[in-house]
Amino acid sequence: MRIVFILGLLSLPAQAKPLDLNVEEKMLGNGLQIVAVERFSSPTVSVQLWVRTGSRNERPGITGIAHLFEHMMFKGSKNLGPEKHAQEVMKIGGQLNAYTTHDATVYYENVAARNFDAILALEAERFQHLELSAKMLESEREVVKEERLMRTDNSPTGKLIEAFFAAAYKVHNYRWPVVGWMRDLNAINLNDCQEFFTTHYNPKNVTVIVVGAIDHASVFDRVKHHFGGWQAKPRAEPKPQSEPDLTSRREEVVRFATNTPLLLGGWKVPAAKHNDIVALKLLGKILSDGASSRMYRELVYTKELAQYAAGDVLTQVDNSQFYLWAAARPGVNIDSVERAMLEVVERVKSNGVTTKELDRAKAQAESESVGRLKKAHGIAGLLGWSLMYHGDWRPALTELDRLRAVSALDIQRVAQNYLSKNRITVVKLLPETKEDAP
Repeated sequence: MRIVFILGLLSLPAQAKPLDLNVEEKMLGNGLQIVAVERFSSPTVSVQLWVRTGSRNERPGITGIAHLFEHMMFKGSKNLGPEKHAQEVMKIGGQLNAYTTHDATVYYENVAARNFDAILALEAERFQHLELSAKMLESEREVVKEERLMRTDNSPTGKLIEAFFAAAYKVHNYRWPVVGWMRDLNAINLNDCQEFFTTHYNPKNVTVIVVGAIDHASVFDRVKHHFGGWQAKPRAEPKPQSEPDLTSRREEVVRFATNTPLLLGGWKVPAAKHNDIVALKLLGKILSDGASSRMYRELVYTKELAQYAAGDVLTQVDNSQFYLWAAARPGVNIDSVERAMLEVVERVKSNGVTTKELDRAKAQAESESVGRLKKAHGIAGLLGWSLMYHGDWRPALTELDRLRAVSALDIQRVAQNYLSKNRITVVKLLPETKEDAP
């Protein structure tokens, strides 16, 4: 299970300066934000529309509706029939997709720069003229329900992750899965969809990010041409949400038809924009990124308790989660795996980390940034997440500087501050017993 990113091994020179991207920003009269980056190293362009709405903007009764809309946005608009949007993009050799998270919904196309205007026309069509219908809703409802069955209900890791969020969050909207609860997917109606679309698919709530071989003036001109007439609707700003801090250890057990016990433990850590997140990311790499990481060596090689072990920081707008997880070897009690995992964490808190470990973690993190910056799509994503987390694209340009400034003492400090064994959420997925069988 990997909740966020997979890293490579390339590092940047230690003296590298903040990212030198030619970025300009403009706001249309209707509130639509445009961020443009000139990048002429390749005759391509990445167009991304970031809707500042995810599952955190839902409510009980309509959980999963943000992800449902991601599907429905491909199913026809006033002047385009079902699937025609995707067909038109592929006809000109483009790539497209979309995804939904707790905090955002993102639509993107990567195409030759000469087709930039055609992509804007397609996006303007569906964002402004989506044809909501009962037939569309029923069709995509069934698709999403099948996705939930495959990725969650019939998946041990899916069940583990869903149970973890339900255990870690008792107040915040992060407590339900992005795909939604099955009972809500069955209950969402057309009025719910219309209200959600009008509220959230609103120029005041959308950022268009364009990265590639097209100058700033042309980007602003063509986006205004296609989106300038999009009428903004009144929209109350979403209220900030907070989850109370844990005051004691919290544990849940899930039963599933598997022979491999799984363990997922996590700690509430600050929001993605907090200064400590960079140090926590590096701590995650030291503890659990790859076969040479501390937790992997200890649990898999030395003590032979786990088949594999990993972890990371799941960054989110309101607060993040530092998580570690492992799969027990046959015959090993999952409680032994948890004890060993927490012992690894406690040693970091007591003794800190080595310079070699920290340098390796920084090289891995830098490699992740380098990988994103190789393509226009990656640059657009980097700026998009900075906008979601910070409300500004500029922090993305100094991320590497912040990473390089982290010291071994910072790593020890964040471990001590956040990773208390008495304030951890633990979910264990165990094999079904005879009593559990239907």
